[in-house]
Amino acid sequence: MISAESIQDLAQVHQKVITGLRLHQTIKTQFIDQINREEIYQPTHRVVLKNTEVYAKEFSYENGILVYL
Repeated sequence: MISAESIQDLAQVHQKVITGLRLHQTIKTQFIDQINREEIYQPTHRVVLKNTEVYAKEFSYENGILVYL
């Protein structure tokens, strides 16, 4: 996992990064638990991949975007 300090360092030099986050209570309660399943399983949230499809929701998080799949 990437550290908060590493993310801040990358932001200072205007670099973008894609990384995973450890699922902890704050992320669960502030983001994941707030997702309305009736809303997310709609065509507007569907992302078609090569062999499957996923449903994604974006949230602002730590000067970036948290994407929940």
